[in-house]
Amino acid sequence: MLITPRPGADRNTVLKTLREVHQAVEDVYNAGHPPYIRLLEYLRWANKAARLLRAQISTADLDALVLTRGHAALLGGISDLSAMIASDIQRTGEVVGGLVDLELTERIAALEDAVADLAQLLTRWEDGIRYVLPDSSFYIHHPNKLQDADFTALLGLSPSEPVRVLFPMAVIDELDALKESKNPRTRWRSGYTLAVLERILSDAGRGTLRPVDASALPETGTFRAEIMVEVLFDQPGHVRLPHADDEIIDRALGAHVLAGRHGVTLLTYDTGQATRARTTGLHVLKLAGDQGTGDEPDWATEGSQPGSGVRAQRRARATAAPGGQE
Repeated sequence: MLITPRPGADRNTVLKTLREVHQAVEDVYNAGHPPYIRLLEYLRWANKAARLLRAQISTADLDALVLTRGHAALLGGISDLSAMIASDIQRTGEVVGGLVDLELTERIAALEDAVADLAQLLTRWEDGIRYVLPDSSFYIHHPNKLQDADFTALLGLSPSEPVRVLFPMAVIDELDALKESKNPRTRWRSGYTLAVLERILSDAGRGTLRPVDASALPETGTFRAEIMVEVLFDQPGHVRLPHADDEIIDRALGAHVLAGRHGVTLLTYDTGQATRARTTGLHVLKLAGDQGTGDEPDWATEGSQPGSGVRAQRRARATAAPGGQE
């Protein structure tokens, strides 16, 4: 599983703490204590692990890694288990020991996966890469479609700085829904963007949007760096936030910590999205469309101009018909 760090956490500190917690639970498993002492040592480990991780990873991740339903059951039944062991130490101790061993084994495996996945991601997400997360409004309203968008120029970078474009699943799902839009541009742009992803993404959800281009190197001494794409998958059991904008911002915040010193920049044409994101501390690049530009219309005459919609056409035909009826 790939954990979601809390805003303000340091990605290397999160990995270091996960490794320490993983080593500690292995030590409890290998200690060979009697059943009841084993239970107490497991609960002591869980308390310390929760204290270390609470400020660094999401509540959902903490529950999945440490404060599980098994932990709650063992914690809630500790007094009864103690009495049962005292009355029949051999048979009851075997049951209690088995329950604790099962929980310890599962915690070891879960933490091992979390450490491995995070270490792999940090190796792949190098500090020198710039990370950008456009919302669906970018793919619809930007003058250039995805394949032609110049992300280095948008971010004010030199052409030689590599960029990784992040696609949360919430954005992909929004684009899927927009394929049914009545607006021709929206319908085409959303379908086009998804088709590009379908073509370049591997099964792991990663791909190259634009390869390194060194053709200008002999003349200018510079090259165009690679533009990569990566999908941010929803982890098993992930429950999305009710508002799509909040969900996208939440995923951007998780990626922001993992991205290292440059963090993640959110690209959007949506004022509401930009406003929400700024309050969380995200880097936000609010792009401007042509809405509200130019001179204000003469509202006194604006409403008197014939419209082009179905209802306007019906009214025009009715006015032209004899007797004022169509």
